[in-house]
Amino acid sequence: MELDHLLHSAGIISDKFCLNRLEFRGAGMKSAFIALLSVVLFPSTSLSQSLFDGTWVIATDKNRNFAAEKPVTFLLADGIFRDGNRVLKTDGTDQEVPPTGYWDTVSVRIVDEHTVEVTSKKVGKPMYTETDTVSPDGHTLTQVVKDTTEAEAVTFKSVFKRIEAAPPGAHAISGSWQIFKQSRVS
Repeated sequence: MELDHLLHSAGIISDKFCLNRLEFRGAGMKSAFIALLSVVLFPSTSLSQSLFDGTWVIATDKNRNFAAEKPVTFLLADGIFRDGNRVLKTDGTDQEVPPTGYWDTVSVRIVDEHTVEVTSKKVGKPMYTETDTVSPDGHTLTQVVKDTTEAEAVTFKSVFKRIEAAPPGAHAISGSWQIFKQSRVS
């Protein structure tokens, strides 16, 4: 009987039921009491994680309309690499470029007749390493970018199809390319 009095004075129970006999007066009160008792006795169930807690990764290969993307154009000839408004020597040396939040130098290196490596650095630390490889038939460009700007490196892979041929005598990467697939590798 004393427990009834304590719970009643604390406002947990009302006069409609007597705890020591477990007599409940009213169907709604029985349900409320069981729910309250469950929360008090099993608090972990009320504090458990929801289905939405955790890490979410966006599947970029399924959520983007690549046909709307503007094509990219490269020209690599006579030891000079042109990418948009950047004009860089292909000798593998760090060359100053207008600084951004992520790089202040860029180096371009010809690996072979189908592959070029572009490394962007900030204060000497590599931030992005991009490897562009053209397929043997010259119709597909695979671009692998390793982003080391955060604590954990992330690698992305983009695949492009050729939409404009390279000029005569230029490296295989030259020409215009339309992206059609992109994914996160790591």
